Amino acid sequence: MSGPVVSGSASWLGFWPQVGAEVRSRLRSPATLVALGVILLGAFFWIPSPTGKAASITWRGSDGLVYAPEQSAAYLGVAMAMLSGIVLAIFGFYLVVGAIARDRRSGLGGLLAATPLSNLSYLAAKVVAHASYLGLLSLASLPVGIYQFLRFGRGDFEIVPFLAPLLLIVPPSILFVATMAVLFEVTPGLKGRVGWVVWFLTLGLWLGAIPLALSQRDSEGRLQRLPWFDPAGALALDVLIERSVDDIEPKSLSTGLIFHQTPPVRVPWRGFPITPSLVVARAANLVVCAALLALALLFFDRFDPARTRLSLRGAPRAGKGDPQGADPLPEVTATVAATVAVTTAATKAPRSLHDLPTMTVRPSAWAAVLADAKLAWSGANWLRWPLVALSLAGAFAPTPAAGFVGVGFLLVLGLVISEAPARESLAGAGPLVFSQPSVPASPTLWKFASLAVFSFVLGAPLVVRSLTFGPARGVAFVSGLIALAGFAAAFGLLSGGGKLFSVLLLALLYGLLNGAPALDLCGVMGGALSLLARLSYLGAAVGVVALSMARERVAASR
Repeated sequence: MSGPVVSGSASWLGFWPQVGAEVRSRLRSPATLVALGVILLGAFFWIPSPTGKAASITWRGSDGLVYAPEQSAAYLGVAMAMLSGIVLAIFGFYLVVGAIARDRRSGLGGLLAATPLSNLSYLAAKVVAHASYLGLLSLASLPVGIYQFLRFGRGDFEIVPFLAPLLLIVPPSILFVATMAVLFEVTPGLKGRVGWVVWFLTLGLWLGAIPLALSQRDSEGRLQRLPWFDPAGALALDVLIERSVDDIEPKSLSTGLIFHQTPPVRVPWRGFPITPSLVVARAANLVVCAALLALALLFFDRFDPARTRLSLRGAPRAGKGDPQGADPLPEVTATVAATVAVTTAATKAPRSLHDLPTMTVRPSAWAAVLADAKLAWSGANWLRWPLVALSLAGAFAPTPAAGFVGVGFLLVLGLVISEAPARESLAGAGPLVFSQPSVPASPTLWKFASLAVFSFVLGAPLVVRSLTFGPARGVAFVSGLIALAGFAAAFGLLSGGGKLFSVLLLALLYGLLNGAPALDLCGVMGGALSLLARLSYLGAAVGVVALSMARERVAASR
């Protein structure tokens, strides 16, 4: 449908109410508490004790020694900027994506399309709301930075060096993520789970490869130019830190959480100056965001069914409005049909009312579990085939590549099962489904069992392959799949959606790929194989499942 012709001022009347409502809605989400906890915990690890072997910024001098800055206000400001800019660029996408799909699914989008609100004001409001929400999350690192200065700080607490890196690095980062989330939601082929996978796989391109290609190194390998496209600001910080250190070996700068064999030598460091070229380079990223928003306007259908892809019968294809790419209502109807077994006691035609056959409902918890597992398969749409391909590839892949194939399988599996526990609540049909006599009394246990069955059936080739590496690797994969099903079921029911579980899983896999063996949930990379690690993951899964069941009991008692 086309929007009504109105004056420019009228088309922006609903802009700020949209922003406020969106931000408040996200702040009430359980994912916000988890995100705040992750940022606070990450900040403590990211800014380690100056007496240990780890540091956030290190370099090697001409004498061969490894150096790191003392914990001055300037160092803490840069460390917080790196943490917020990079972490929110990686995981912030999954915290905010889905707002347009939610409006489409609830019918609010259709109502807004009939108002004077323009396409630009609607999409811009989503971008501003996403960026505002992520900006509030980024402030969680400030208390940790202040605490670290009070505990280990050297020199005076200078407010400008402490806050300037955060203000220059983080806003372009979160605005880029907010704009990309909107662009993915309106672009055919990138909506829902497909876009989630694409974003994860292309992060290195946006945050590393393109900025590096736009930068320049001199004959000694030193970075010479601030890239005009560097959303997370990681490369810009590398350039600025290299320029601010006099004695540094080319290509020896390391940023992030770096561990060394011996504690690095701590030296005074006053940070880098805020120059016009730095401000212009960061502002250029905002221009890129404006161009991406203009691209999103070209793809936005304004919730018009006539502009969506039609099925063979001429009706809108199911699933285009759902954030996971599948309309949950047909699946909910199938759940009711598949989990209620009715049989007749007689087969002959009745001769009187007394001869009517007795109808007997035969509840079966296992029938419900299998039916729900089957719906997880049908709800996966085309992602089921990459999932099958990765499982089979992992069974025959060479040993060096088997671990990475296993990580790919867990990534796609997690995205497929993330919203299965919340299928009924997303469709608004929870009371209808859970009132059926054959549905297990506990939705948490039902979903846990069905997702476990689904995961083991799809992951059977990988289970066999893991056993060929030894009993410890096999036990790790089996116990990891059980824990994964528990986390997905509990977090899906607790949050009413799949994003909380997806963000946690992606954080786990990202840490694993960056060399943290303790995060190897299923032991696919050969890490976390000890009995203690296995029991820890299973215990955590049991804990969140128990929490979800406790919530069920509280809801039932009301």
